[in-house]
Amino acid sequence: MSLMCLADGESPGLAAAPWARMGVQGVEMVPAKVLTSWPALRAAECVSAARALRAVGLSEIPAMQGFLFRRPDALLFEAPSAFLDALGRAAAAAEAFGCPLLVWGAPWSRRRPGGAGEDRAIDTLRLAAEACAARGARLLMERVADPGTGAWGTTAAEVARVVAAVAHPAFGVQADVGSLSDGELPPDGAAHLHASEPSLALYAGGARHRDAAVWGRRADVPWASLEMAPVPAVARTRAVEMFVGDYGCAGGRA
Repeated sequence: MSLMCLADGESPGLAAAPWARMGVQGVEMVPAKVLTSWPALRAAECVSAARALRAVGLSEIPAMQGFLFRRPDALLFEAPSAFLDALGRAAAAAEAFGCPLLVWGAPWSRRRPGGAGEDRAIDTLRLAAEACAARGARLLMERVADPGTGAWGTTAAEVARVVAAVAHPAFGVQADVGSLSDGELPPDGAAHLHASEPSLALYAGGARHRDAAVWGRRADVPWASLEMAPVPAVARTRAVEMFVGDYGCAGGRA
């Protein structure tokens, strides 16, 4: 269950407490939702936030996303040094949270002005992967929509090509149901799965999610995470119930 669904200022512990009773086992961390200091890094604050979530029954933090929030300078093609600085801080936070996966979406961070060459970006991502590996984590590239920004990595084939070019064990593929066409399954080799709707709309469930859950079990993907924008608490509770029903049917972990 991704903390992306929390409204700004909402208490993660209070919001998450009912989720464990509904069958959710872990949370996908979003640093800006739980750390008042972010993007400044205070390891003790990370440890405290993780402890509070575990105290309400959410025993694991399998992934982290949204780590570039409040870092508008972290641009892969235009400001690679700032991008690497942001990834280094994210990797350190992941280590403090006890989190092994960092999910990189953020289409704005991938804008490619004027069709800029890929070679330097590939090298930068390899350095980012090395920084993650040093902290015991992996960086996963997610296929993203292109809202007219010229973002890089908008098709499964392009993401697979980038991952192959980086060629580092700490750099892999993230799957997102919300980016799939009708009848399309998540990409081979994905290490984590987002159960989402297009544009992070309220979770609607249904056959394509149940198909993705079955695929996840067959592909040995250990976690599926519900990802959606903030909604009122009653709607969120219903969405969590539907999510657990859809993804629990495959025996996966939510």
